[in-house]
Amino acid sequence: MKTEKITGNGEWFFVKVIGIGVLLFICLMGMSVMLDFFQGMSLYEAVINNLSFNILEIGEWLMILLYISIVFAEALGDLKRKKKKRT
Repeated sequence: MKTEKITGNGEWFFVKVIGIGVLLFICLMGMSVMLDFFQGMSLYEAVINNLSFNILEIGEWLMILLYISIVFAEALGDLKRKKKKRT
């Protein structure tokens, strides 16, 4: 009974949306590491190549921030809609 009350108010939905966004990011980073690995880098070099965010250009930073902001905006919008339905 307690879990029905928790899932009914939409807070777990917010966590699910953020979790899916993080899972997509991890999958894309894994695919990028594998592509670097298949191009001849060692696994260590491929991981370091993908985790070095300090060499990103402005456009790449904007795309990352846009992706993160869209995920959070959709999660917050869904949370507000759920709260509005409840009241």
